[in-house]
Amino acid sequence: MLTDHERYFSLLKKKIDKIRAIDIHRFADMLSFSKMIWIIGNGGSCSSASHFAEDLCKSAGIKAIALTDPSLITASANDCGYENSFYTGLKILVSSDDAIVGISVSGESKNILQAFRLLKCRRLALVGVKDSSIDRRADFSIAVGSGDFKLVEDVHAILCHRIVAEMEKRRNINSKD
Repeated sequence: MLTDHERYFSLLKKKIDKIRAIDIHRFADMLSFSKMIWIIGNGGSCSSASHFAEDLCKSAGIKAIALTDPSLITASANDCGYENSFYTGLKILVSSDDAIVGISVSGESKNILQAFRLLKCRRLALVGVKDSSIDRRADFSIAVGSGDFKLVEDVHAILCHRIVAEMEKRRNINSKD
């Protein structure tokens, strides 16, 4: 009989096995053509955004920033509405040569969706739910195929690490994997 942990790891492995290498390459392709990468997410996905940006900068030498400043986000939400909390902070910073990466378990985060609607740049997403609003709005998206936040966040972490490894490879940086 499988334990809860064994069942979880089995499910995690099934989700990982469905990730196609071509999707990681395509995601990296779109980042490669970007002058700056802006990464956004809410809650645990905000932490994932911060971790992804730090790895892209430190490990792959890519210009990336996660919009995680609570003062900016909460002031924008207070003054302009929560759905505009990312757009308000990014509208003066983002150029058409940039990419915005939205990370969302549900794929329905209104503030990420609003930024995707209004910002004129490449829009990439890591989402949990396939065919969610963010998945459909993105220029390219990788969907885990689950709404279970723990599972999706674990797969997102793996995807971010593999995308960084691909960027390192393209820049001839010795990765430790």
